[in-house]
Amino acid sequence: MTRNILLAMVIAMAAPALSSCPCKSTESTEFHGTHELDCSNLGLTEMPTQCFHEKVSVLDLNHNHLTRLIAPDFADLVELRHLNLDVNDVHEMEEHVFQDNPLLEFFSIKENKNLQIPKKAFHTLHNIKELHFAYSPIGELPDLKDQANLEYLDAGECIISHLDRPTFAHVSGTWRTTVYLDGNNLKDVAAGVFLPLPDQSVFFLDDSVQLWAQSEEEKLQVMEEQWILSNDLLSKIKVCFADGIPEDNAVCG
Repeated sequence: MTRNILLAMVIAMAAPALSSCPCKSTESTEFHGTHELDCSNLGLTEMPTQCFHEKVSVLDLNHNHLTRLIAPDFADLVELRHLNLDVNDVHEMEEHVFQDNPLLEFFSIKENKNLQIPKKAFHTLHNIKELHFAYSPIGELPDLKDQANLEYLDAGECIISHLDRPTFAHVSGTWRTTVYLDGNNLKDVAAGVFLPLPDQSVFFLDDSVQLWAQSEEEKLQVMEEQWILSNDLLSKIKVCFADGIPEDNAVCG
């Protein structure tokens, strides 16, 4: 009798905590044995961590008012694979925010108007396949050195003005990579930036972008790649010094 009363009390005490979760939970059809949390369009200003547990694989937080991403909020989500934060107000993001989420493969944070992404935000993540930053003013791409399996990068309309030569140095998957960089402030780009990417990769750049090769040899190498490049930019590639000098001297450095 006493045991039953105690059990009832425990359940009664736990009920408010469980019922305070505003998100909708369903079993995942894509990742067996896990759950998907739909926390979108709830007007959230803080992470609904009371809903988070180790069996969540998909977390949708789009169209809220979240302002920061910190590692402790994601610490319990060890099976997290898909994370959507589109249309929030995120402006603070810890450098190692995903240190406890090694399985993460899809991350979208489009249309966050004050977003800045730390350079090492995705270090230690080796399963990333898709990154979506479009319409967020990140200014520069984060370090992609651990993203060997990257298949899709959308960084259109992100006020990016420069691409470092090693940007894609470690993206060496066997499947083609699709890269959106249109609508940025890019003008002169080193053609060698794209050389590490697989054959059949697809690039979207504005027609005002000028590609520069370091040498005639590099120009030939780039021309031989089986890439699909918007606006026929490959046919307009120039060689540094032989065909002029770009405004951005680092492109030919």
